Amino acid sequence: KAQGERLSNVVLMGMGEPFRNYDNVLGAIGDLRGRLGIGQRHITVSTVGIAPMIRRFADEGTEVKLAISLHVANDAGRSKLMPVNRRYALEELLAACRYYQEKTRRRVTFEWALIRGENDG
Repeated sequence: KAQGERLSNVVLMGMGEPFRNYDNVLGAIGDLRGRLGIGQRHITVSTVGIAPMIRRFADEGTEVKLAISLHVANDAGRSKLMPVNRRYALEELLAACRYYQEKTRRRVTFEWALIRGENDG
């Protein structure tokens, strides 16, 4: 704002798993909307894929976008790269994503960081 520009889009990621700090993330979303005037559809929460929290987030009734840090498309590789997959395997994660999509009518974005020798083959 000091430069005369308006912040228009925000992605909550890279500061720890947002759904492990759920109440504070919802508070931050409220602040982004109320104090900065950023619309819900211009806010995205990026998660590693904690299935029960994705469902809970869907039930909030917001229009905030959801992004999933997928990075590997099979359970063996994803479990190696992302230990959360041992708890919430792809089948459960994708079921939660379908629930979110059906409940909110919003698309889910899947993120993929290409890592040489891990998920690039």
